[in-house]
Amino acid sequence: MKIYLYIKSTEDIELFDPVIDAVRSKDDEIYMSVEGRRIFRELDSIVSDLLPDDVVIVSSLTSLGLTDADIANRLDWFISHMHKLVICSYPGTYQYGLSQPVNQAVLTTILQAHLGANRNIVQMPKNRRSNSGRSKTIFPDNWEELYQRWSEKEISSKEFLTATGLKKATFYNLLAEYKSQQAAIQKYMQRHKEA
Repeated sequence: MKIYLYIKSTEDIELFDPVIDAVRSKDDEIYMSVEGRRIFRELDSIVSDLLPDDVVIVSSLTSLGLTDADIANRLDWFISHMHKLVICSYPGTYQYGLSQPVNQAVLTTILQAHLGANRNIVQMPKNRRSNSGRSKTIFPDNWEELYQRWSEKEISSKEFLTATGLKKATFYNLLAEYKSQQAAIQKYMQRHKEA
């Protein structure tokens, strides 16, 4: 079985550890895809290559789409095509095993709740202040492609900066953050390959 981790660049990778421990068996292969918050190309690529026993793990519903309609369509796709989807923020998607009927039933319940069909399910508000400090700058949509070209010396730093449309300080802060994320991903994947 292949396990696909689909991670948004702003998410903490460590969030996936307890889920991987719960669903992984010794012979499973783990693949990780990381992309920007507003991009879903990697997820589309994963979905197009899924085999019946493969599992996709995401952190939350917002990893599936930008709008409620996108999220509902993606959930519906996993249900109708009988593929396994594990959502870290919904332990029911993995705690009771990954058999297709159980996973499909839990996903159906989540979809119905998401669509508002079941008004008895109440989402608890997150305990954080949303108005504190400056909002975090996200990676531009073309970051991955430009970074690859920049690291292979196809474009200069100035061309990279111009193409992203960022200010110089923001650009270099994002560059440092991205390198740190990539190192963390490598370390994380190495740790799970040795397990």
